[in-house]
Amino acid sequence: MLKNILISVPRNNITKVQSLFLSPKYLNKDIEKNYIVQTNSGVVLCWHPEQKIPYEHSLPIQKVAADFPSPISEGVRQRNPLRSFVGKGPTNKELQEIFYTNKNEWYTRTREEKLYQTSARIPKRK
Repeated sequence: MLKNILISVPRNNITKVQSLFLSPKYLNKDIEKNYIVQTNSGVVLCWHPEQKIPYEHSLPIQKVAADFPSPISEGVRQRNPLRSFVGKGPTNKELQEIFYTNKNEWYTRTREEKLYQTSARIPKRK
């Protein structure tokens, strides 16, 4: 414990820190607890040991899908059949209505189309 603390202490305060932690006041302390100590010179020492977490608490949580259909989810699926598959935001039709634009603005373009539209024209040969 003392070795870990001495690494972060400036050189001129090492003797004071050693005498502080070797005093009977700190020898009988439990090293599993967190401690904060301030020396006379103003150096603050913090001891916080690594917490032991049981293995059962470190396992990932299993996601269980609901297999039983509820009347609400069935009604939503019937009204919006494509929504259950997409689920990544509003549809193109909704985007048109929100932003008052035409349909072409919301369709994806291939990389080549973007390059040709933003690059300079190809010069004509003579």
